[in-house]
Amino acid sequence: MSILSWNCWSLGNLSEIPSLKDLIHAYHSDVIFLCETLVLYQRTIRMKFGFDSCFSVNVNGISNGLTLFWKHTFTYSLLNFSINFINVEVQVPRKPCWQITSFYGFSKSDRRRDSWNLIHSISSFSLLHWCIIGDFNDLLSNDETIGNSEHANRLIEEFHDSIFHSNLHDLPMKGYKYTWARRKGKPNDIEEKLDRALALDWHFPSIQTHKWYCI
Repeated sequence: MSILSWNCWSLGNLSEIPSLKDLIHAYHSDVIFLCETLVLYQRTIRMKFGFDSCFSVNVNGISNGLTLFWKHTFTYSLLNFSINFINVEVQVPRKPCWQITSFYGFSKSDRRRDSWNLIHSISSFSLLHWCIIGDFNDLLSNDETIGNSEHANRLIEEFHDSIFHSNLHDLPMKGYKYTWARRKGKPNDIEEKLDRALALDWHFPSIQTHKWYCI
């Protein structure tokens, strides 16, 4: 199974559509999670890219918007959702069922604790092998940012605590380390690792995580 998670930062910008199509083709994606879509026409996008089904959490004012697309290679059952996540159970023939949460953390620093409380709440009800993947909007260390002032230790510690108390571990990433950039190529550019995959009781083959920019 190939899962693509991308903060596309507005599919209302049609120039992003070819980039998304190229990614789906390159990784032969069975499932794609998009956050910050900022649009309401996900059905059109689903048909354009050849996915069988989708579930969307619509935009909130002028921000957010989450969509999960999937092909009928496997069976997916919606468990629950919010403006920050879509939580589904995956049934694979002759394999144990497992759970994937597509996650988008609050971007404002004063709401990060709400993100971590959400993760802990989801973990407390999970009885399956579990993977949570997406844009967490925070860092686990100052090594995950370049070109920026040091990240607040309080935020780093709270993110670590949330992962620890949810019994999650950070899955290895392959490819370029940083997943988000601002002002790339300019003297004051910033790059950070905001996207990752975390797992609980994971006995499946490693998820290969790569990066693509949201500028």
